[in-house]
Amino acid sequence: MTAFFYLLVILGSLQGLVTMVLLYTKKPKQLSNKLLALIVLFIALPGIHLYGHYIHLFSGSLATDIFHAVIPWVSVMALGPLFYFHVCASLDTSFRIRRKQYAHFLPLIIDLFPKLMEIVFLFGGLSFWTRQELSQNLDIYNKYADIPRWLSLAYYVYLSHKHFKQIQDITIPGYQRIHRFLSAMKIFAVIWFLYLIPYLVPASNAVLRNTVGWLPVYIPMSALIYWTGIAAFYKPADTATVAGKKMEPAAYPPGLLQQTAERLILGMESEHLYLDPDLDLGRLSERIQVPPKLISATVNQQMDKSFNQFVNEYRVAAFKRKVLEPEGRNMTITGLAASCGFSSPATFQRSFKQITQLTPTEFMRSASQSVA
Repeated sequence: MTAFFYLLVILGSLQGLVTMVLLYTKKPKQLSNKLLALIVLFIALPGIHLYGHYIHLFSGSLATDIFHAVIPWVSVMALGPLFYFHVCASLDTSFRIRRKQYAHFLPLIIDLFPKLMEIVFLFGGLSFWTRQELSQNLDIYNKYADIPRWLSLAYYVYLSHKHFKQIQDITIPGYQRIHRFLSAMKIFAVIWFLYLIPYLVPASNAVLRNTVGWLPVYIPMSALIYWTGIAAFYKPADTATVAGKKMEPAAYPPGLLQQTAERLILGMESEHLYLDPDLDLGRLSERIQVPPKLISATVNQQMDKSFNQFVNEYRVAAFKRKVLEPEGRNMTITGLAASCGFSSPATFQRSFKQITQLTPTEFMRSASQSVA
């Protein structure tokens, strides 16, 4: 039975490599697909590594030692940031990873350190250790390195959840897929945590490793790979088909859409609802007493834009007004953006550039010259 479970792990990992290539080359080429391809790769590599040890692939020869040392089989510290950036890029196609954001990947050194130790050992360093002692010490290191690995994944899943809740725009393509992927990552984080507790306790560690090993974590990882591949390439039909005929989804009467649009504009211009940094479809629905689906349909069909774009246009306009006011000239860009309803500087920068074709700094410089 154990052999069967290990077979599931390696088949899932090999499927992950295929899925990674398909996602990375998928057209149209989008950042979200490339990030998802890397996520699948970093989920697949540990499974290949586990199976390699199971079949004694890394037998101790120089060739297999080099093969084991140069490939970052376990790069879990990269998973969290990649997942967070994937969610950001899926919800906003203009999203780009800026230079400063690469700092999110610095903790990856925790995963790369054992590889460095192996390479140093192979080239004659650490000669005071035998190969067996090196392996034992790296096992101890990796055991406790799993704590920051899990914390990193949990933290970025939380950030992704928070960002997703701020957007809440069902008109975004693939919105439901992102929601399901987020739920799947939460479930995986919980499974890993439940395994990690007995794994870190000395009394239960040996029993756990000798009975089920890492299979309780790696089997869900394989399932996650299959689910990700299916979800990424499966596109449900936008219309239903009855008796061979396409049926268009039910549409709201134009008059109702027009009335809702007027109510939305009133809420933004008179009640300044856009100043609420936590404003989403549900929150706006409560404020103006209009169903979320009707709001989404109105913004999408009547105004030809997404909910995010609709709200952020008011926030950007408020920022442009405040820049010209005397008190606004003494505030920082971040402070001004926050006073206009933006909860994230990164979201503000992207939205401002997308709407005005200028960066906030360029706009403020131009505004200062005009005032002068």
